[in-house]
Amino acid sequence: MLEAELEEVKAWATHEAKRLKIEGKEEFLKSPEFDTLLGKKAGGYFKNGFLGCVAQWRANGYPKEEHPASFLNMQQAIAEMADEEEVQE
Repeated sequence: MLEAELEEVKAWATHEAKRLKIEGKEEFLKSPEFDTLLGKKAGGYFKNGFLGCVAQWRANGYPKEEHPASFLNMQQAIAEMADEEEVQE
């Protein structure tokens, strides 16, 4: 009888631990801290991917001197995006 009760308590504790873990994860995913971390990670992927594409363009015969392609300047493109948003408002 005592062993059955112990097993029941263990099962309840295991279930409760899993529930709390899921609940904590859901709270974290809704937190500003998660948004900040996600933004940093996404920015890093974008930057590395973008610079990799630019390097491939340059390696495949698009030298900067002959083809300045201002859209390849990420800082300039971001600055222009900000200007476009101000004009729309």
